[in-house]
Amino acid sequence: MPKPNVKNDDNEQHAKREQPPPAKSHAITRFFDHFAAHVTKWAGSPTAFGAALIAVLIWACTGPAFAYSETWQLVINTGTTIVTFLMVFLIQQNQNKDARALHLKLDELLIALKGADEGLVDAEQLDEDKLLALAAVEHRQRIEQPTDIDVRTLIDAAVAPFADGGVQLRVDTGDAEDLHIRGDAFLLRQLLSNLVDNACDFSPADGVVDVTAHRDGAQLRIVVADRGPGVPDYALPRVFERFFSLPRPGGRSRSSGLGLAFAAEVAALHDGSVRLEHRDGGGTRVIVELPVPATD
Repeated sequence: MPKPNVKNDDNEQHAKREQPPPAKSHAITRFFDHFAAHVTKWAGSPTAFGAALIAVLIWACTGPAFAYSETWQLVINTGTTIVTFLMVFLIQQNQNKDARALHLKLDELLIALKGADEGLVDAEQLDEDKLLALAAVEHRQRIEQPTDIDVRTLIDAAVAPFADGGVQLRVDTGDAEDLHIRGDAFLLRQLLSNLVDNACDFSPADGVVDVTAHRDGAQLRIVVADRGPGVPDYALPRVFERFFSLPRPGGRSRSSGLGLAFAAEVAALHDGSVRLEHRDGGGTRVIVELPVPATD
C-alpha cells in the first residue's frame, strides 16, 4: 500500500528540519551583477568607442575658445579619472563571473560532448550560485564522509518544497520504505529536488508527478514521472549536457540547463546512474539508480 504523500506530518516536519534554506542573492547584489554585465558589454562596443571619440574631439575643438586654460584641461582629466575609477569595479565583477563560466566551458570542450557549442553560449548569464554549485560537484572525486540515509526521509525532504504548488505529488516507496543507502544526504536530496522541479515545470497546471522507489537487487531505483509533453527524440541524448535546456510549456523561458547535469554528476559520485526515457501514455520518466549496501 503506498504511503501518503508529503502530508504525513512527521515526515514533513523532519523534511523541513533537514532541508537547508535556499541560498538567495541579495537584491543589491543581483542588480550590481546585471548592471556590471550590461555596462562592460556596452563599454566594449563600437558605439561606446564612437561616443568617447566624439567627446574627445569636441573637447579638443573647444580648446581655443577657452585659451587652453587649466580649467579646460581639468575637465578631461577629471572626467577620465572618475570613469576609469568606477569602471575598475564593474569590469572586475564581470571578469570574476566570466572566469567561472569559462572554467565550465573548458571542461565541456575537454570531454568533447557533441553539440556543446550551442549549450555554452549564454553561460555568463547564469547565477553565480548555480555555477559554483556545479563546479564544486564536478571536482569531487568521491564522497569523503558518506552517511547512512533513510530512503523515505530522503524522498520526503526532496519533494517537500513543491508540496504547495499547483502540481499534485504522489510518493510511493514500496519495498524501499525501510531501506537505507550510503552517501551525501544533501547532494542526493538536491538531485531529487532538481528532478521533481523539472517534472513540475513540464506538467500541466492540474497534473500529477509520481515519485516511486523500489529495490531491484543490489540497486535502489527511484523514478520521477510526469505527464508533460515529453522530450523530443533528438533531445534525449543531450538532456544531461551542461546548459542544454528545452522550452517550458506555455511559452515560459528555458531553465539554466544545470539541473540534470548536476543530477548526473551527483549520481556518478555515488557510483550510480540517471537516465531519462519516454513514459507510456505520454510524459517523461527519469530513473535514478543507486547502490544498496550489502548489509541491507
